[in-house]
Amino acid sequence: MPWFSRPEWMTALRPGNLPTHSSIMPTWKVVRVLRLAKLVSIQRAIVLGSYFAHFTRIWPELGLAERLPYIRSRVEQEMSVISIPGMVVDVLELPYIFGGIHIPS
Repeated sequence: MPWFSRPEWMTALRPGNLPTHSSIMPTWKVVRVLRLAKLVSIQRAIVLGSYFAHFTRIWPELGLAERLPYIRSRVEQEMSVISIPGMVVDVLELPYIFGGIHIPS
């Protein structure tokens, strides 16, 4: 069975198991920081995103970004930062390595 179809991964996508929307920096703040960085001649940046943004691309039929504010905010953040002209921004779509997820047994 592929890793992404295991039941515990689908459990992780339930709204109660996602971080709260306020747990990430708002998109406008990230864009502002990157624009200020560009003003001081920084040309490249890395933004720590979420692997949930990846799931919206591989499972569009689930409508994750439309239903879940946390995932929507991560997708919006990614789209905003990669569209800053004159700056190369890489977004790392990381799993829960900076926090934890509780998967009920």
